[in-house]
Order: sequence, then C-alpha cells, then structure tokens
Amino acid sequence: MQSGNQAECQKEAASHRTAECSIKDRPALRLDSRLVCKYEVLAVIGKGSFSQVLRVQHRLTHKYYAVKLVSSDCGTVNNELSILSRVQHPFVIRLEEVFKSSSRLFIVMEMASGGEMYDRVVAKGRYSEAEARQALRMLLNGLAYLHSIRVTHRDLKPENLLYSDTTPDARLLITDFGLAYQAETSQEKMTETCGTPEYIAPEISI
Repeated sequence: MQSGNQAECQKEAASHRTAECSIKDRPALRLDSRLVCKYEVLAVIGKGSFSQVLRVQHRLTHKYYAVKLVSSDCGTVNNELSILSRVQHPFVIRLEEVFKSSSRLFIVMEMASGGEMYDRVVAKGRYSEAEARQALRMLLNGLAYLHSIRVTHRDLKPENLLYSDTTPDARLLITDFGLAYQAETSQEKMTETCGTPEYIAPEISI
C-alpha cells in the first residue's frame, strides 16, 4: 500500500516536469522532478563555466552521491557518458544513473568526498615516498583497466584525480572523461592533440 506522498511523488516523476529546489545561500536551481523524488539535494559543492555539482542523499538508502548538472547540448558530455556507462573499476569514478530533461542532464555519480589530489598535496606540502607509491599504484591500476578496454583518458592531472574520502587510505578515483577516447580496435591511432597545456607531455606538444 503506497502512502499519499509516495503516490504523489511517483505521479510527479512520471510527468517528467522540472521542479525548483532552493538551497540555503544559493539561487533556486531548476531540477528534474524525478531526481528530487529519489534524492534529497543538500548543497552545491562545485561550479564551473558549463556545469554545477550537487551533493545529494538517496532518500531510501541514505547514501551520498554527487550530481553533475550540465547542458544536454554540451559537446563532450555524451562522449563522457558513453564511456562511464561501460566502465566498472574501484579506481575509476562510478556512474550511478542519468536523468535527462529537455535542456539539461543530471548525472548521478559516486561521491568522492576526499577532494582533489592537487588540494591534498598542497595541504600536505609534499607526499612521502610511501604516499606517492600508494597513489601511483592506484592510478596505474585504474589506467591499466581503462587501456584494457581501449579507453584513453587524455587529460590526466591532479585536479582530475579524486579521493573517495578524507582518510589516509582512501581510494584514488580517475574522473572527468570529457576528452577521453574509445578506440574501436587495439591498432587504432590517435592524432588529435588535446588535454591541459600545463600537463601535456613535451613530445606531444612539439
């Protein structure tokens, strides 16, 4: 037997309307009603030129997730979703589900509450040999998996490596597959130069 609130929520979700959700100290956000019926929106945790990132909590399991809001006509988002939908590895960010409205995509992903590797290194001043070894082991493990399924990231940098939580033993997660490339065969070659200039290998930029 469904409660009145549950039935009303499901009816609203089925209509695919867009709801408004106000977060303290932030302007109202236009969110898909299917998203807000399933997740409680807690905070805006990131904002870029073309996207916003929210912290949400699943209403039934109470697990935390990150939701990336991006325009549905963003050039790289479909490529990113195509790749994320087929990867599953402990050192690669996990895609949970996607909600699509007429103009926006709401991408629900694993919550990486430990922040960027870049920020952790800056806060510590430097990594010890043991810490660097542990980070490199996780990074190479994730990359080996991606390469085994013919995915090349093409924009690896400390800002695109997130820690799963704030503990010293947190998992390092490879994120941001907007520039990644999925090869059809193992013999396929890439000729396009892309990535963040400060992190591009010299032999690529020449």
